[in-house]
Amino acid sequence: MGFFPGGLLSLLVWGLLIAGLIYVGIRVTRSLGSGNHTPYRDMHDSLEIAKQRFAKGDITEEEYTRMKKVLLQ
Repeated sequence: MGFFPGGLLSLLVWGLLIAGLIYVGIRVTRSLGSGNHTPYRDMHDSLEIAKQRFAKGDITEEEYTRMKKVLLQ
């Protein structure tokens, strides 16, 4: 029978299972590590950028108002 009772198919299934668990673990770890980027923070940062562009004259008041409206939805 060998080292793996189910043969190569069993080895393949176990390998895929372990690889899947490692993948899920990495994804969870990365998502927990980047906790400082929340949708609220991204929206706030975007509003600040739009505000600065308006203050510098890069965009018009109408463009700023439209951006603000879209971002606050």
